[in-house]
Amino acid sequence: PSMTPGPDTRAAPLGGADGPVHALAVSSSNPPTLYMGGDFSQRLTALDAGGSPTGWAPAPDASVAALATDPSSASSIYAGGEFSSLGSVARRGLAAFDTSGALLDWASGVAPDPENPPLVRALAASESTVYVGGRFDAVGKFDAAGKPQGELHNRAGLAAIDATMGDIRPFDPAPSGDNAQVLSLALLDSTLYVGGRFGQVGGQARANLAALDAAS
Repeated sequence: PSMTPGPDTRAAPLGGADGPVHALAVSSSNPPTLYMGGDFSQRLTALDAGGSPTGWAPAPDASVAALATDPSSASSIYAGGEFSSLGSVARRGLAAFDTSGALLDWASGVAPDPENPPLVRALAASESTVYVGGRFDAVGKFDAAGKPQGELHNRAGLAAIDATMGDIRPFDPAPSGDNAQVLSLALLDSTLYVGGRFGQVGGQARANLAALDAAS
């Protein structure tokens, strides 16, 4: 006879959220911290190992759709989404925090577009590079007021950013097609796996899924 599985009693008793949770990331600290992003009231928060809120409240002004940690040490937490600020500090769809929850000076982001608002949908991080996917046309560095610092770099929905200095890397596969955007990323060693809605990547036919050399 079939059996209905009972609740997983190994899991921490989470209290839930008052809106959709779009992204989760877990630190490798001891004890670990669970980071949550989405369209719930706080939009970005953290839970301790017992499932209780830590009190961390960076207050993004719009949805958080992606989270990632540095897998080598989890010394940084990256958030992506539709937001343009956290508290009183401008951040253009991307932000980085240390493990204490403090907002870092790393201030790369996606360029605003009033006609087609950008959205960071996916993140993957290594010790040296943060890969950013979504719906956007350009990336660059921005100051605390949200104004570009230096030139913007054309990147169609997929970009690589230096994890320390925030410099935009030459990596530019440019997924393309009708309403093209990157929806998911996964990094394994030197291979970046890309999923989304596209017909070509790097000028070659790829139907919604591609594997790329992360170094190039």
